[in-house]
Amino acid sequence: MTWFSCSGIQPGDLLGRYEVLAPLAEGGMAIVWLGRAADGRLVALKQVKAHLAEDDHFQRMFADEARIASRVVHPNVAHTLAVGARDEQLFLAIEYVDGESLSRLRRAAARAGERVPVSIALRIAADLCAGLHAAHEARDDQHRWLGVVHRDVSPQNVLLTASGAVKLIDFGIARAEARSAATTADGHFKGKAPYMAPEQLAGAAIDRRVDVWAVGVVLYELIAGRLPFEGDSQEETMAILASGRPAAPLRGVPEGVRRTVRRALSHEPGERFATAAELGQALEEALADVGGSTASDVAAFVERHLGDRLAQRRHTVAVAIERATIRARRAHVALRTPVPGEHHTLSPVEATTKAPRARRDLGRVGLVFLLGLGARRRRERPLAGRARRLGVGAGRGDVLLARRAPHAAALGDRVSRASARSAVGVPVHVRDPRPVPARQDSTGARASPSPVGRRRGARDGVILSGLGWYAIVVA
Repeated sequence: MTWFSCSGIQPGDLLGRYEVLAPLAEGGMAIVWLGRAADGRLVALKQVKAHLAEDDHFQRMFADEARIASRVVHPNVAHTLAVGARDEQLFLAIEYVDGESLSRLRRAAARAGERVPVSIALRIAADLCAGLHAAHEARDDQHRWLGVVHRDVSPQNVLLTASGAVKLIDFGIARAEARSAATTADGHFKGKAPYMAPEQLAGAAIDRRVDVWAVGVVLYELIAGRLPFEGDSQEETMAILASGRPAAPLRGVPEGVRRTVRRALSHEPGERFATAAELGQALEEALADVGGSTASDVAAFVERHLGDRLAQRRHTVAVAIERATIRARRAHVALRTPVPGEHHTLSPVEATTKAPRARRDLGRVGLVFLLGLGARRRRERPLAGRARRLGVGAGRGDVLLARRAPHAAALGDRVSRASARSAVGVPVHVRDPRPVPARQDSTGARASPSPVGRRRGARDGVILSGLGWYAIVVA
């Protein structure tokens, strides 16, 4: 039994209007599936586990996530497409991202004995700020500000695509002013302690500046290879954060980078950057001091450390799509309807019935063709006999070929109604009782009949008769 078999969902099932293709991952609260929309677009389907789907509070929180995240439309945020339920199990349909998490990239670089280059880290953090600012500024249909705060910005919730794009995911604990499930049922904080601002840990009022703090923690970890505030346990980490002690200064980086990170990690919210956009601008300026970096540079770093894993993921996706196509073809064949856009393959039953039927029809066509030739020959034979009884002999220039050819009628007055002695175009020598004008060459002498015409007529007769016999033999 596989881990996803307990979810009640299998590849080939439907979650709303999305087809389930293959399992991708499992977390404490949900199972993530690879899905496909009706237009062929790939999606990630986040299915809530059954024991949580029965919790009314969690259902409200999940519905809030869908409502909030669907309002955020930005290239640096994975877009939420739909929310639904199947057999009382909730699911989210999210934009599928062909990439890996920032946490996995950092670990892969560490295993290789490397750290994320400062320029790459700044580029990722700046793009992350762009997505966060779009979330912070989200508004409803009446253009009212929603006051969204992500509250869980961490390397696990930042995806990097193969093209170097940065995608923020998982608004599962995001806060909004109009949110119906703002706290957990037991009153505890939500989020990952090492990335949480002091006021968030203390349960005080929070705003977008807690996300600014989290970006500072992520950036510090990428550059230094360690967290700025970390103890041996979560309780110790929380105590360090509550103490107000600043993080150790970064080493080996330009002063602009050090100053930007220090301000983002100020314990007093009023001393931090007021918005993620303001932090992003400072990061862009610091990036210029280290030579700059683009999405292409991020893509190259991702490919170097996670290329094999990305290739394996793409292979898994390709296999899942191929299997889904096979399932669809079999289902449509069973319904005797073709799959749109695909060649229809005959089933074994159809192959044993349709192919012999086609051969039989071809044989009938060939037989009717030959019978028609024979009937025509029987009708024309008396005319040839009458000519012989009249004593009309054959003369030069009056050789006519009786044959069934499309261009036979174009011979004009020279075509007699005599019949060929066989169905294969054997010439018959008769003299038409009507006077036939003699052909003359350029000197005025009487010209002989064209040998090309005789060969063409014989050839056409052989071909037509042969086609009829071939149809019967093949059938």
